[in-house]
Amino acid sequence: TIPQSISNCSNLGRLNLGRNNLNSTIPDGFSTLDRLGLLDLSYNYLTGQIPNGVGSMSCLIELDVGFNRLTGTIPNFLPFNYSDNRTCDSILLTDYKTQIEDCFDLNNAFCEKKENAPGILPRKYDPLVNHIIYEVDTINTTGIVKFSADQNFLNGNLQNLRNLTTLIELSLSNNMFTSTIPSFFRNMTRMNYTDLSSNMLVGTIPSDLFIDMVNL
Repeated sequence: TIPQSISNCSNLGRLNLGRNNLNSTIPDGFSTLDRLGLLDLSYNYLTGQIPNGVGSMSCLIELDVGFNRLTGTIPNFLPFNYSDNRTCDSILLTDYKTQIEDCFDLNNAFCEKKENAPGILPRKYDPLVNHIIYEVDTINTTGIVKFSADQNFLNGNLQNLRNLTTLIELSLSNNMFTSTIPSFFRNMTRMNYTDLSSNMLVGTIPSDLFIDMVNL
């Protein structure tokens, strides 16, 4: 069981509870963790819905709830508020002291120094410790870049994804979605991986869907 008291961990930056035997629902308390950058609850036996509050977590960049028994619809993800200029210091990589000048590795996440625009970041690991090797001082996230919810019982349409324009990876296979593929997918120009297989999608693929998806 994931306790509601998880909401007391106000400085929590990364939480990986994947591949356990958790069989509770996902607590609403996650939505109060406004420094949480990575949430992995995959490969458990979680039931119920993904709490709506997850869609408003301002520092979240990776969300994985795949391979559970979740039902209901996808939460409404709110657009990233650039004017808020929040500093998500929760995702600072404090294990290593190496710093590079122009591009900071956050496992393919989007981030920005305050004076720079966001960009695609490389994936670089230290093979000796299997860990990202760079540390930065201040990072502003620019929205969710990875959302995985494969192998659940999620249903409805995909309209609540419309604000996730910073997505790099989207994986929603083996669910029960019944909508068409939304035309707003064309705005997800940074996408390099999409899996919507084994659903009940209908209609045709928009003819101009892939015009700007040069990374796919």
